[in-house]
Amino acid sequence: MILETVKKYLKPEEIVLITSNYGGGQSSDIDIYCITTAKSAIYLFSNKDSVWIELFIDNIEDVYNKINNIDEIAINFIREMDFVYGDKSLFEALRTRTEKIVSNYKIPERRKNIIKYRIKVLFSKYLSCDRNKNETQRKFIINSLSYPLIQLVLEYYNIFPSSPKKWIIQLKKRIPRRDFLDIQRLISGDAGKNLIIRLYDKYVGKLGNIKLDKSKDNNLTFLS
Repeated sequence: MILETVKKYLKPEEIVLITSNYGGGQSSDIDIYCITTAKSAIYLFSNKDSVWIELFIDNIEDVYNKINNIDEIAINFIREMDFVYGDKSLFEALRTRTEKIVSNYKIPERRKNIIKYRIKVLFSKYLSCDRNKNETQRKFIINSLSYPLIQLVLEYYNIFPSSPKKWIIQLKKRIPRRDFLDIQRLISGDAGKNLIIRLYDKYVGKLGNIKLDKSKDNNLTFLS
């Protein structure tokens, strides 16, 4: 089924290798990752059985660029999904290459600064939010802050992030109990101001300079 799906979008000779989570039983949808000699593309759709399919196609050169840029999604497509079809020796070589990155996980500095910036903005809004006047708004800000903060927590403890649905399990298994309980309080909405400041100081700290060239692409106001 996986190979037939990919062949709807690529010629057989363009397919280098395919991995997938199909049959793993841990996801409600089907992820398919295909490395190709053709152009990169993404196709998201429901099949005839109303199962959601996510087909990610990467040119082989893009794969190497993504690995070098510590692209967690592409790396996990290689590390965590099963080999389905194609060049098995290349698959094994790519998996070996990604394991070296996983063992010494560092978010690239530019991307890390953007994550820190997003937290800094939310943190500032949290500090200026009057708890007595708008508790719901305050908790909304904390919830928004939690996701990018946990990305930094994972890196701090050299834990390569799996799917976000597994992040808390990863943290619980790998970090000191007290630190995990602090994160747990943050996520559950029980963290007070002093704890949130402490978490910010420990995992975010000083923000580096950010400069983005928008001379060629300035149709949206965003950082990436």
